[in-house]
Amino acid sequence: MSAIMNRRDLCLYLSALATGMLEPKFASAQDKANSTSTAYLYFSQPIDDKSTLSLTNGLIDLRAKGYKIIYLMLNSNGGNISSGIALYHMLSAMDITINTYAISNVDSAAILLFLAGKERVANKESLFAFHSAREDFSNEKLTPDEITERSNVLEIDNDRMKEIFKERLTLGDKQYGDFFGPQLRFVRPQEALSIGLATRIGEISMQPHDGLYYVQSSAGK
Repeated sequence: MSAIMNRRDLCLYLSALATGMLEPKFASAQDKANSTSTAYLYFSQPIDDKSTLSLTNGLIDLRAKGYKIIYLMLNSNGGNISSGIALYHMLSAMDITINTYAISNVDSAAILLFLAGKERVANKESLFAFHSAREDFSNEKLTPDEITERSNVLEIDNDRMKEIFKERLTLGDKQYGDFFGPQLRFVRPQEALSIGLATRIGEISMQPHDGLYYVQSSAGK
């Protein structure tokens, strides 16, 4: 698959995976299927088109194995907002229980994935980081109109994230200015619990019969 994929191709590919037209490839630590067991899926990648496909492959594979409960263990510095929104809605729409676990850092667009969990667990050392939408223009030459267009897109991305946050978080209107400012706004577990970001603080407990999997990095492909 080409390293560069446009959004139309991405949508077609996800649709093909969901309907069984393509065989998902997924790297796992073990391969067991038991409808009474829980699968733990570790994700430690930037949020982008490639990792979106890798995570989708993994979830489809675990669903096909018969797992009814999946814990998505997150350690991500965030990334592309559009990919984060797509994953949020896909995780929320699945016909199995998706819980999320902040195993370390959950930043920016990765917070969208965390919010998709029915149960959202933050361990006591986890850390969340909010900020407004950003884009790197360092290697591009842009006209004033193009800069304005990019700025408008960033504002739209902020609005789209706010819509999801307002569904899940208990923040006042004035607080959103703090969470969507130019500087990183860090949130520790106790505050995450108080604003509805996490549903509990603690650990998850794997049992011997549970499945442990990871999303394979697409780096270098």
